[in-house]
Amino acid sequence: MSTLLMILYFVLGLGLLILVHEAGHFIMAKLNGIRVERFSIGFGPRLFSFKKGETEYCFSLLFFLGGYVKMTGQDDFAQETPVATTDPRSFENKPIWARMLVVLGGPSMNLFLPWLLMPIVFLIGVTQPKFLTEPPVLVGVRPGSSADKVGMQISDRIISVEGKTVDTWEGVLWELALAQGREVRLVFDRNGKPQEASLKVEKLGKEEMPDIGIHPDFFIAPQIGAVRADSPADQAGLKASDQILKLNDQEIQHWSQISEFMNQHGDKPVEVSLSREGVFHQIMVTPAVMKDADKTYYVLGIEPMLQETFRQYGFVEAFRQGSRQNVLLLTKTLEVLKNLFTLKVSVKALAGPVQIAVGTVKAAERGLGNFIFFLAFLSINLGVVNLLPLPVLDGGHVVYLLYETVFRKPLSLKLKLIFQQIGLVLLLALMVFVTINDINRQWGFGKIFSSLKNLF
Repeated sequence: MSTLLMILYFVLGLGLLILVHEAGHFIMAKLNGIRVERFSIGFGPRLFSFKKGETEYCFSLLFFLGGYVKMTGQDDFAQETPVATTDPRSFENKPIWARMLVVLGGPSMNLFLPWLLMPIVFLIGVTQPKFLTEPPVLVGVRPGSSADKVGMQISDRIISVEGKTVDTWEGVLWELALAQGREVRLVFDRNGKPQEASLKVEKLGKEEMPDIGIHPDFFIAPQIGAVRADSPADQAGLKASDQILKLNDQEIQHWSQISEFMNQHGDKPVEVSLSREGVFHQIMVTPAVMKDADKTYYVLGIEPMLQETFRQYGFVEAFRQGSRQNVLLLTKTLEVLKNLFTLKVSVKALAGPVQIAVGTVKAAERGLGNFIFFLAFLSINLGVVNLLPLPVLDGGHVVYLLYETVFRKPLSLKLKLIFQQIGLVLLLALMVFVTINDINRQWGFGKIFSSLKNLF
């Protein structure tokens, strides 16, 4: 895909989400009789603008930082007390409930948009892992897992989870995702005889996938689908499509054995025996150590190659699938935020503009359905993040209005200005951090510095 097309997808995708967000503020302002002076997508120098009626519409250079709706009587960054006005269409002269509706209009629109987009995604069709549509027959049981402890075996077929009948792996994984961290009751068939077991759904790996030790993704062929930039595997010369045969002297028959080996082996160098286009290779790789809260992971920086299939749904099933996905994505987004604030997940897990751009392009390359799915996912994230009670964000303005409700007077302009400036500095610092992290994660500073060095 050309660089120009990549930029176009990024601008269209992120621009649409910001447009929807600001439109929420704009619509609620108009419905409550507030004059809107400027509607801007982005900050900084204006690339183009036009005026219609009493409102100026702008598209500015720093569009990836968000946008704003400037209303009469509202100026968060005023350096002095604004002149009092009796204008009935001023934001500040509206009752608190009306101002609250305006503030909540943006994130509400972002949370509502996926309910329109997701059914379209499944009507158009999406590329999914092939195993999701297959019957939930166990292809492996991870030693020491919850399933192993209750005696589940290869070829067992799951019939129901928590009393809900499941016909595919998609249904099983959906129920496990909802039950993450607690016990579930499974009914499975073994040689024509139903059996029942209660087992705990653990959180597996850095991504905290719901796990009881039977996920078919664990038992796929040990073939590399992707090598992460600047990872130990990348530096050692492993490539996509390599088939891993052994790690040291241990034969590897399915992907889950790789993570099991790494957890036991630690950070000591590993001899990777592999087949590349029919040619045998042996490569030494020293794993990287990754820590999140009290957990330590040893990783090579490789991802599995998955068999995928394109799937479309009818109208009713598309709406059902879309609703389920929205609930799951919202739940996972809230869980990630909770883990960030409780320091269970590193801030390095956050994605910035670069990673969003890359994700947008990858989704677009996989088809229109996947592109719209990614936009819906970003819209949920944008809506939730904007509700955080932090200065600059909409959630911060909600806090100001709640303060005014409780104390019968608005927060002083001086304090509001201090909070806004602190919030802006923190936000910009976070943007710089995640952008640097994005660049390193995507291309690797090692490669970038090496390329620059070769120029001289």
